[in-house]
Amino acid sequence: MSLLSRILGLGLALAAPICAATSPHHPEAGTPAWLPRAPQTVLRVLTWNVERAFLSRNADFHRVLRAVDADVLVLDEMAADLSAAQIAAAMPPRGAPWQAVYGSGGGPHQRASIVTTHSLEAVPAFDRLAYPAARYDAWLSVVPPEAQARARASLDAGVAAIGGVVDVDGRRLLVVGLDLQCCGDTPESAQEDRRRFEAQSIRSAIDAIAGSRDLDGIVVAGDFNAVQGSAPVDLLRAGPDAVTSLVAVEARHRGHDVQWTWSGEGTPFPSGRLDFVLHSGALVPLQTQVFDSEDLDASTQAALGIAPGLSQSLSAHRPVVVDFGWRDGGRLP
Repeated sequence: MSLLSRILGLGLALAAPICAATSPHHPEAGTPAWLPRAPQTVLRVLTWNVERAFLSRNADFHRVLRAVDADVLVLDEMAADLSAAQIAAAMPPRGAPWQAVYGSGGGPHQRASIVTTHSLEAVPAFDRLAYPAARYDAWLSVVPPEAQARARASLDAGVAAIGGVVDVDGRRLLVVGLDLQCCGDTPESAQEDRRRFEAQSIRSAIDAIAGSRDLDGIVVAGDFNAVQGSAPVDLLRAGPDAVTSLVAVEARHRGHDVQWTWSGEGTPFPSGRLDFVLHSGALVPLQTQVFDSEDLDASTQAALGIAPGLSQSLSAHRPVVVDFGWRDGGRLP
């Protein structure tokens, strides 16, 4: 995202139940846990805008991913010249093999991926969601000449979204990853108009899939770029019924009552909450946290092999991590 997109990043007050209880869970023998899983957790989800540095800084990303030990990851702003197989191969070793799906929408700068050790089925409906010609032309008309080529490539590629159905112990969970349009000085800007269109397009695709498939739950995660208010989040939350409507989790930094997920450090803009995890009512967020290496105490940093400034050096965005359980109790892992 450009610096212009950082204006007034907003903390959106979208309620969701949170439980601070934890239970022992060991990702790998001898690996210290960053955050033990909450009791009855069936799935730990992470979303992270990696700013196209995932392969070039792969060993350092591994340090964070090993500490978090998520089961399903939405990694957005992946580099454009990758494949799903390359992304899976670049994940830290785990007890089960990684699987990945990788979207082609978003052009060379905003592509999203879903990675998991569970069974994963791609949902093509989310790949290359197109822009209508009239809006395409209107948005392109306000782009400066020197940025036209990049903007055209992004518009030609369609909405930056990816969908997959994850099998969680026999239950089918639709996971959608996204990276919405950045920037925009005002709520009336072309960027905000495009961002809202993208959110509505993804919501329509969710409703179509939910109406044609047998699903047990829905998770939507990624960089919403909500720099001009909650409209993109609200559009994605609003389903046609209680089963498919979504709620945003309320993740905070460890030891701090703040929710920002993009750091304005070194810029004229304030840190803001741009990255979200939404979920359907079948799931309950048992525990949530924004991961930031600077929030860890010295002993935890040493145990995990994570330097205080690692997070900011990898990406201006911070991962949002959620432990989910099934509302009906589900099955324990």
